Amino acid sequence: MPPAYVIKPKAFTAVPGVSVQDELGQHTETVRLPRRLCVPADKRDEDPTAPADLEHLIGHDVSAPNVRKPNQVVVNQLGTVTIDVIRPDVLLVPTLKTLNPPPPPLAPPAVDHFQCYKVKRSRGAAPFTKIVGVKVDDQFGTAMLDLLRPHLLCAPANVQNGDPTEPGHPDHLLCYRMRNSGFRSVQTFTNTQFGAADPLLVHRREFCVPSVTNPGAPTTSTSTTTSSSTSSTTSSSTSSTTTSSTSSSSSTTLATCGDTGATIACTCSDGSPCESLATFDCTGPTQFCFHKHAECVSYCLNAKGAGPGDCETVPCTDCATQQPCEDPREEG
Repeated sequence: MPPAYVIKPKAFTAVPGVSVQDELGQHTETVRLPRRLCVPADKRDEDPTAPADLEHLIGHDVSAPNVRKPNQVVVNQLGTVTIDVIRPDVLLVPTLKTLNPPPPPLAPPAVDHFQCYKVKRSRGAAPFTKIVGVKVDDQFGTAMLDLLRPHLLCAPANVQNGDPTEPGHPDHLLCYRMRNSGFRSVQTFTNTQFGAADPLLVHRREFCVPSVTNPGAPTTSTSTTTSSSTSSTTSSSTSSTTTSSTSSSSSTTLATCGDTGATIACTCSDGSPCESLATFDCTGPTQFCFHKHAECVSYCLNAKGAGPGDCETVPCTDCATQQPCEDPREEG
């Protein structure tokens, strides 16, 4: 779960004609100067090893055709929001980052590229309630962050035909604009497919959370693309949507759990394990059970190419009681 640091603007030669394909379609955009660097982080002491991860994401402003997709339901461990996708805004590119030059090229990257779209609250949707005091540790220190509103939705993307499988990957990001917290500038060095750079980080701007989109909806969707081009903006971060389709079969359970932890296992209908989620055990707050189940179903449907109803039941067991977690659809 990376915070995104603002990069001080610096001369950059724009790269036109960059091909990008994600779940919303394919388009060509111009990649402009880098404006954000997303670094690995440990949120609420859930993964103390995260700050040591080597792979980062650097966010370039882009100019691209408008893409509008209304009423996207996005679910993550912080809650559920309904938002409209407005336009491409930032392209997140994998990179190594060092504090001393030069870092080697990142080849091959284990993290995805992400096309991030600016978003707004959908008409009639509930206003977002800001989330205060989120503890985050990264390599630059510890901070308590106040998340103000969703700002970017980021989808895995195939950039320049580097990996045609990326648009089908289940992990997305929803990036929240946050109140600026105390941070002293840090000089860093990066190296991506667009060249080496020396970003000067000046303050925190967004916080990006793994997310799924439209759980329970069919995987197919349509979007509207117009030919008008937008100017580059200063938004960034890794907000990625996850198109996750839950099975319509009655055998599939969307589970929630208590505060004591849960164990959840995923198996696809062909008997193979869900590679993106084999087992999730009692290592963190278990309001994630719903999110993890949706991630499992998304993998079975998208990566395995199965159709609706082809994902096996995902057992979710409360660690304290050793009983199955309740299905929220059966409440009330």
